Amino acid sequence: MTKTGTSAKKRKTNKEIRQEAAQVLMKSSDIAAVGTIFMLAAVVMVILLEAMIFYASKLLGIEGYQPLETEFYTGFSAGMILLVIRLVIYNELLIGMSYMVHRYFINITQGTPQVAKYMSHHMKKMFLPNLVCGIKLMIYKLMLCLPLFIGIFGISHYYHKGITGDISMSGLVIFMLCIGFSIVWVGELVHYFTSLSLVKYIIQLNPRANFFDACDLSVKLMAGRHREVASFIIGSLPVLLPCVLIYPIALVYPFVTECRTILAREIMGDHWQDKIPAMAKRWEKQLARQQEADNA
Repeated sequence: MTKTGTSAKKRKTNKEIRQEAAQVLMKSSDIAAVGTIFMLAAVVMVILLEAMIFYASKLLGIEGYQPLETEFYTGFSAGMILLVIRLVIYNELLIGMSYMVHRYFINITQGTPQVAKYMSHHMKKMFLPNLVCGIKLMIYKLMLCLPLFIGIFGISHYYHKGITGDISMSGLVIFMLCIGFSIVWVGELVHYFTSLSLVKYIIQLNPRANFFDACDLSVKLMAGRHREVASFIIGSLPVLLPCVLIYPIALVYPFVTECRTILAREIMGDHWQDKIPAMAKRWEKQLARQQEADNA
């Protein structure tokens, strides 16, 4: 046993992960297609909603509505608040849907198609924990980014002072310190955010798990595995980059998502304990007893 409690077994290479993902998707192509359609539908819904707002403003005679231009949001006092609200709503919608889609790919990886039926009948019970987890994770990451935002503000402030020639020696020192601090903090954020990459899988395997416990477990399991994740991302680039010109992203998305799921399972090891199949079996038994009672 390793320090993280996972089995000391041989780790799969990126090539083996891709091969397993291809084999799994070939056996469960229908479930993969459903999950991909759900994700694409969420993206299309956001685009259609924006298009409806745009054309509605045209029909109502509202001039100057240009949501893709930054001048539109900086032109009035509440513009930036409107931009933040829009981004938060769309981000949480897509995060919640992506968590649900990842659950479908976990079903494929685990070979538990019966969970899909349970999910379809308990969409609220499955969707809300994923949505809440996405919101908490986003807020947590934004809080960790606050020192970086302060450093960037300091760089911008003293840079403009330097251009106008109104910067003192102490201001120049603070400017250099802000640059160094921001660079170091970016490195720490990348490292820590990578350590949090298993949080969503932990919550998807057990919706009742505590968020901060999931963060602690993710950091613990990811210790010493950052190079493995970076190697996987770099190895996936040749697959992702040509998708615009050669093959559609609708074909790439399920493959990459399944590869990520298999990699997460490899990293988590013995901690990969899916609670949903047991919940689905209890629900099926309860449903069968209820049908027998109705027939009687």
